[in-house]
Amino acid sequence: MISEKSFKINPKEKLESKKRLVIISDTHITRSGGAFNLHAFNVGMEKINKIKNASLYLHLGDITHMGTLLEYEYALEQFKKFEPVSKSPEMIFLIGNHDAMNVGYLLFEEMVGTRHYTYEDDDIYIYGIDSTKPDLPGGIIHHSIIESVRKKLEKPEREHKFKVVCFHHQLIPIPNTGKERSAIDDSGDMLKMLLEARADLVLNGHRHFSNLYTVSSSEKDLFIFNAGTFCCNKTRYRELFTYSIIDIDGNNLNFKVIPVLDSNSQREILREVNYYIPLQIDKKQKPIARFIQISNSLVSERFESNFNSWISSEFVSIGTNVIIGMNSTILSFGIEQDNFILRKIRVESGVLIGAKCVLLPGTVMEQ
Repeated sequence: MISEKSFKINPKEKLESKKRLVIISDTHITRSGGAFNLHAFNVGMEKINKIKNASLYLHLGDITHMGTLLEYEYALEQFKKFEPVSKSPEMIFLIGNHDAMNVGYLLFEEMVGTRHYTYEDDDIYIYGIDSTKPDLPGGIIHHSIIESVRKKLEKPEREHKFKVVCFHHQLIPIPNTGKERSAIDDSGDMLKMLLEARADLVLNGHRHFSNLYTVSSSEKDLFIFNAGTFCCNKTRYRELFTYSIIDIDGNNLNFKVIPVLDSNSQREILREVNYYIPLQIDKKQKPIARFIQISNSLVSERFESNFNSWISSEFVSIGTNVIIGMNSTILSFGIEQDNFILRKIRVESGVLIGAKCVLLPGTVMEQ
């Protein structure tokens, strides 16, 4: 049995110096079609060029719209407009699913750079990953890459550095973006690894909508930030073209989402990386209440004997207050059979256990 309970502590600050990350994403540059908004791109480039004290510029993928040679050439021509006033900052490019179309992943390597990149100094470690599946909108990291990233994050020399992991596709679903259909296939494994390896920040693009999540483990907080589109006409809900500035000062983060064409609707979000240490759990302590959650019980007449055994052996002796049946699938043999099963659950739980039973609807499989 694994028990986790913790309380917040205030550790030493990670960064000795401040860092400012400037984020753009999903430019979808093309000469043809209606995806690329050249006016928004030009205005946006003028604005990000003027940002002072930038440590690094990041493009989170979908530089081009179709990943063709002509689009890559046109995109590199457009990015000659990148002339920042900050001293010697570079722009690092991630590959997106549109960049990987039409064998564009090879053009990316030849014309832009590596599909996995590393940026590191005394205070911060940033690792970028290729999450694309060529010619498909969805993404994947792969088990081998997940474990490779874990080893990189857990190196002793990076223990006190601020650790950032970037890839194009969203790690978890984003609100106001319609049907969820293109998060990475192995998002659960990736998220689990990031929490276990004590990453601080995840940066994603792809969904053309800005969003910030805080995910907490029993040890610390992890922030997951999605950038909106910089200049693609495919926008979502009321968010148009945006770029983002992330200021990192010790354990304090300031996220600014700045519209390219309307500076009056800027959003600013403040966050602090919280750390926790485990509390010892007193096993003799009397709980206020005990809830038991069951799922996918697949109850049918054929399994009645097993159901009786399960009710009596699992719940009679533990003093349960409430049983919650989540998504309890019932094999339907008709109304009378369903009613019999539901009555049996209520009677058994009430008489033998003395607990209330809450049934939530699940899938009904017709015989």
